Amino acid sequence: MTLIHIRSFTATDHDYAAIVALHKAIWPDRPDTVAICQRRDAVRDKQAFFQRVVVEVGQQIVALGTASETVWLQRPGKYAIAVAVHPAYERQGIGSALYDYLLEVLNQRPL
Repeated sequence: MTLIHIRSFTATDHDYAAIVALHKAIWPDRPDTVAICQRRDAVRDKQAFFQRVVVEVGQQIVALGTASETVWLQRPGKYAIAVAVHPAYERQGIGSALYDYLLEVLNQRPL
């Protein structure tokens, strides 16, 4: 497996630009921009649990994951996990490691 580093997303121009580039590599028709991602974060329900993490190989962000309460279900304590891995880094165990990490984050949440 490739040596990876999982860390919290930081709301910096660098991290936003990296996740926009990652989205475009996976979904080329997706109209994301840094401004759109920042706006989504600004209007996110602050009462609901949300954690975004990134995976780095070297200094490059190659994957993104989120763990969040499913606010659309309006049932506290129900969660969703999303994982996105750059196509050039698929099938190296990165997505599985990221999923396991996020599952552990949720397992640490109080019931």
